[in-house]
Amino acid sequence: MTSYGSSSSAPRSLRRKLGIYAIALAYAVALIAGIILTVQNPKLTSAEIASAIGLNLISAVVFAVIFVTLSARIQDRNLEANVSDLFAEYSDRLLDRISEGYRSYYPSVQYPPSGDFNETFNRDLTNSIEQSNLYFFRGPSPRYLPARLAATKRGPSRVHVAMLDPRSIRALTRRAADRRQRPSFQAKTIDQVVSELRIELLTSIVALFDCRSKCPIQVIYTLDTAVTRMEICDDSIYLSWYHSPASPGTVFPETLRFSAGSVVYETFKLDITRQFEIFDNGIVFNSTHTDEDLREHLSALTGELVRPEHLASWRSAHKDFIGKFELLLGNIYKKI
Repeated sequence: MTSYGSSSSAPRSLRRKLGIYAIALAYAVALIAGIILTVQNPKLTSAEIASAIGLNLISAVVFAVIFVTLSARIQDRNLEANVSDLFAEYSDRLLDRISEGYRSYYPSVQYPPSGDFNETFNRDLTNSIEQSNLYFFRGPSPRYLPARLAATKRGPSRVHVAMLDPRSIRALTRRAADRRQRPSFQAKTIDQVVSELRIELLTSIVALFDCRSKCPIQVIYTLDTAVTRMEICDDSIYLSWYHSPASPGTVFPETLRFSAGSVVYETFKLDITRQFEIFDNGIVFNSTHTDEDLREHLSALTGELVRPEHLASWRSAHKDFIGKFELLLGNIYKKI
């Protein structure tokens, strides 16, 4: 430390001394030259020389006052410019850091809860799905997802769906209790809502199966507690929060969108990817599967024999349910 300090201070001390010597030399040369030039005229009297020196001193003072005033103004302006430049530079750095933190931890878009389809949310999600190669869904029920996949023009090359297990009565009951907060379900018993939810899930599986020509669709069954619904595309994650302060009692919960690279996006994507790596319970639908394969899977899933008329009934129920949403998607695709 000492050697670095001495080595850096030595050049500064040397430059300071050289500057003093240069100024002293300039003063001496100017003084000597002035004396020599003055004595060249023998006719000048002492009074005349003194008067000339006095006049020169006065002019020097006036010049010094003018020079100091002007130089002070110039220095003030330069100082203000330097301070402004430094302030702007550090402000830009601070804003960059704030923006970086905002992108990492805060949602890029917030969609409020609603009692009907939010066109802005559905348009943004549709755009994200169209631009994605891989799409993840995790939530209680993927009942709107088949319509999204059927409507895609380009669409993802692979779809992963984690949905509520229709065999788990406890999980179905938990979700049914949440649904009964909506006015349209309050007149129904828990058992009625559970039965409807189970049929809804089976109907959704059949509808997903019918999208198998679009891309392979992997479905796994989980014990979802219905706190959130998560949809991950290549550019964003759409996180729907069923239990936000404003969401209870609404059909569609508050949804937050986080961009790729954010903490939320990377965390949830890693989590869902690992879930699909270790799943015990699920199936992959592709274009080679037939209705016989679907009936075999549903029979094993429900423990009941699934007949062709069951598939026909569930397909008809899904078609009746999804009609209004398909119209919305059709209007969205006309605009993108």
